[in-house]
Amino acid sequence: MQSQRGKKIVIKTSKKSGVGNQKFNQTTQVQCSGKRAKKRGTSACSSKRSHTVLSLLIDNNVVLIGARVHYRTGRPGNQLTEGWITRGGIKCTCCERIFKLTEFESHAGSTQHRPSENILLEDGRSLSDCNKQLCGKYKRQKSTTRVCKRKDEQCGKEPSDYVCSVCRDGGDLILCDQCPSAFHTSCIGLEDVPDGDWFCPFCCCIICGHAQFQEIVQQDGCTVSCDQCHLKFHVGCARDRGLIKFEGRNFHDNFCSNKCEEIFSSLQKLVGKSIVVGEDNLTWTLLKPLKDFSANNRRLNLALDVMHECFESVEEAYTGRDIIEDVIFNRGSVLNRLNFRGFYTVLLERDGEAMSAANVRVCGDKVAEVPFVGTRFEHRRLGLCRILMCELEKHLMNLGVERLVLPSAAGMVDTWINSFGFSKMTDFDTRENLAYTVLNFQDAIMCQKILRKLKYTSDSVK
Repeated sequence: MQSQRGKKIVIKTSKKSGVGNQKFNQTTQVQCSGKRAKKRGTSACSSKRSHTVLSLLIDNNVVLIGARVHYRTGRPGNQLTEGWITRGGIKCTCCERIFKLTEFESHAGSTQHRPSENILLEDGRSLSDCNKQLCGKYKRQKSTTRVCKRKDEQCGKEPSDYVCSVCRDGGDLILCDQCPSAFHTSCIGLEDVPDGDWFCPFCCCIICGHAQFQEIVQQDGCTVSCDQCHLKFHVGCARDRGLIKFEGRNFHDNFCSNKCEEIFSSLQKLVGKSIVVGEDNLTWTLLKPLKDFSANNRRLNLALDVMHECFESVEEAYTGRDIIEDVIFNRGSVLNRLNFRGFYTVLLERDGEAMSAANVRVCGDKVAEVPFVGTRFEHRRLGLCRILMCELEKHLMNLGVERLVLPSAAGMVDTWINSFGFSKMTDFDTRENLAYTVLNFQDAIMCQKILRKLKYTSDSVK
């Protein structure tokens, strides 16, 4: 279907009601300009923020309301408790209370911390299997449902994203004309869909703010990604602003500024070196995937084991891969929010035993992010997470990084604020850092900590 620039068209769509196979028609208004725009109906990331894992499975007919489930341990036939599925959680048959998945596991008396794998339906599927089924469904949908709305649009491009790159929610999305990223206009500070071509913050030069170089100079107009902060920049903009010293420079490397080059070099010197922390044989090591370095990569697998013990592995619907594994092994993607190049892994060990781990990415001297941090269950409440974070903050301050950000579950926000000195990020803070592809999760609360550019002392973390 074609539309004229600046006109509104009405598209009739149909979607399932979530119970049985009853269908109804819904009228959707899509703002069309010389720009692609779309609206998602009920999907794995609908515009309703109240969605839970179970409600998403229900809305997409993967499970049914009222379906019987039971929690079992690893041994076949060892069934602990039963319940049935509701939108808000699992209603227990013994007490008729509704529990979230982790709460239902605790109510069953289990400490395995694997609710999705151990909660089974009567047909034998676990909730983890159901999530994988849902991911497969959306991979098939996005490969078949994209329609060209402009004559000059190339349908052969990578399918556009199905959630906002800022808040990870669905709804009315505006699409970048250069990459597959999608956004809510409100999340990027726009009042309406702009006329003409529109390029997202990820595709614009961090220096001039434009996707195209303002002068007709072929070499200077080349857009490249910085090897450290991964932001796009024009060679000419960096040259004109004096941000790069070109004398004696290795042009196989791309850095938007000398500061990014210094940070990159400092981090590379730290990789693989075990630093003694405290008096209990604790060591802190910065790791990164390396070719033909089996010892380093074995330790990354140890870190992956720690993370999988602390977090349930979830397949991302766009890639079909485990996000945690992608982060640890620096896997890339044409989609900026799933491009995990540049991540390092921090491992806290005692006598070769991995105890705590975190992932960190340094986005130049402005922002560093820590999307995952976890400690093995048997080593919790020993202050290991604090030791790991304090050592990490020390190195970030030595690099001159201004702030550290992380996504927090609602139940952990008070801990990050009261025990670790973080604060909630405001909408202004988020928009100030839109160009950085910080890893976020739907319904997570972004927190930040300002890292003072002061010389680090042991007293500063007490």
